[in-house]
Amino acid sequence: MLATNGRYLAYALTPSLLVTALIVYVSTIPFLYLEQLHMSFHTFALYQGLIGGCLAIVGAYSGWIHQRIGASNCILLSVIISCMGCIFLLMTSHMFPNSAHLFALSMSVICIGTSIQFSMVYAKSLELFPKLRGISSSLITFFRLILFSICVLISSKYYTGKLYDTAEMISGIIVVGLALSLYVRYDLRNSN
Repeated sequence: MLATNGRYLAYALTPSLLVTALIVYVSTIPFLYLEQLHMSFHTFALYQGLIGGCLAIVGAYSGWIHQRIGASNCILLSVIISCMGCIFLLMTSHMFPNSAHLFALSMSVICIGTSIQFSMVYAKSLELFPKLRGISSSLITFFRLILFSICVLISSKYYTGKLYDTAEMISGIIVVGLALSLYVRYDLRNSN
């Protein structure tokens, strides 16, 4: 029932796709930063800490943001910030192909954007079928792990050692997730 319900799948896949893009980043970036750009481990750790910090801080305040501006506006804000991050990621990795600084900054913007809606949409997906929350949560985890595996496999197969190619993969996943976000936003507005 859940796996064939389009509405549920949109709600379930939205946060899964957004976090999958971050998994692709985490699985690819050590090779890019350490091997291609010859970054020190210390600097690499700082960059990873920046990304993790953005996720943690914005994630901690996402409930407050949701309460202040509402679910629909929360998603819209997330989409706008995430799109800006993707555009910045693609532009900077193309114009400055060896700039880990700009790549990490762009990813930070993407993390801020996706973190705004991640927990809220996940919670809403569990509310669609209240009597099936356990099954729903397990199915979302299953979807997420499958997406992780497929996208990491694809990114490893097409790994070129160039920031721009990784930026394209990450941005492509984010755009699909954001398109689903807009559907979720539309659905939330029409169901209230």
